[in-house]
Amino acid sequence: MSIYKFFGNILPESFIAKVEKRLIYAGVKDVPEIWVGRIIVLTLLLTAVFGLSTLVVQTYAPTASVTFQSLTLKLTSIFWGLAVLMLFTIPLIFYLHITMLSAIRVERAESEFPDFLYNIASVIRGGMTPVQAFFLSAKTKEFGILGKEARKAYEKAITTGMISVAFSSMAERIDSEYIRSFATFFKRAVISGGKIVELLESYADYLRDILFLKKELKQRTTNYMIFLGMISAVIMPFLLSLAYTYILFSQHLVEAANIQHGTTNAVITIGMQPKITLHLSYLLPSIFIYMLLSGLLTAALIGVLRKGRIIFGLKYALLVWFTSFIVFYISLMFLTGFMGMAGIGH
Repeated sequence: MSIYKFFGNILPESFIAKVEKRLIYAGVKDVPEIWVGRIIVLTLLLTAVFGLSTLVVQTYAPTASVTFQSLTLKLTSIFWGLAVLMLFTIPLIFYLHITMLSAIRVERAESEFPDFLYNIASVIRGGMTPVQAFFLSAKTKEFGILGKEARKAYEKAITTGMISVAFSSMAERIDSEYIRSFATFFKRAVISGGKIVELLESYADYLRDILFLKKELKQRTTNYMIFLGMISAVIMPFLLSLAYTYILFSQHLVEAANIQHGTTNAVITIGMQPKITLHLSYLLPSIFIYMLLSGLLTAALIGVLRKGRIIFGLKYALLVWFTSFIVFYISLMFLTGFMGMAGIGH
């Protein structure tokens, strides 16, 4: 038994069954116990590496001065933070990976499904049985992922000779609400004596109209998505850099006043009741966290508007983050340079 399977067998069977289902949806040919065990081993390994790094820093770092002690404390905190972060990040990355694969397969399968149904109906009209028509349509290369899953479904349907079994099998392997609803509807309709060709063509027309409306909605929301991206990646970082520059300017005024009165107060006290003390050391990390969260939410919203799923928007998060940080630093350099040219703070 491999170490991956050993760790995978620790988990409950109900959880492994859910993982197996997600892997089938994603088209991943892997044993669920081994797949889960691989995640556990990688997570424990990286957590142990960062955890041991804290011990190395505490043991061998010089402590001759307050500066070294402060640096050691910061490094220890960073490594502990990374160790804890690995416990959540690694499983999340693997989960997002199979979720993205599953979503891509669903999108492709749904786009091919109307033509697949039309093709089956056409072959049946030509005189073949429904199961034979299903198999011939599954062999058509233009159907890609859908055809591949249809060929697997045909292996189950050939023993019963019922095309409804093939559609039900496809619904078990593709996480599409449209394919799933059609399989349920088709099974009930055939039992009730519905005509197969008319059923296939009617649902193909219905699904094609739905996909067309989705495409129209996507085109109409393009300008709105661009507007959201501009706000999150350009306008908001510029305003944050402007606010941060204003606070730096206020700090210069406070330092100048402290020097004039012979004090060394290093914080800004806002003139409100009760008074609010602002520490600059916490301000920049807070701005970074805000930009990260704002970029993530914007990307998720773009994914919902563009594809109807949050998962499709996550790929835009890196672009939004990169652009927002670039805009922030360029704006900050320009504004602080302008302050220097204007003689502010001197």
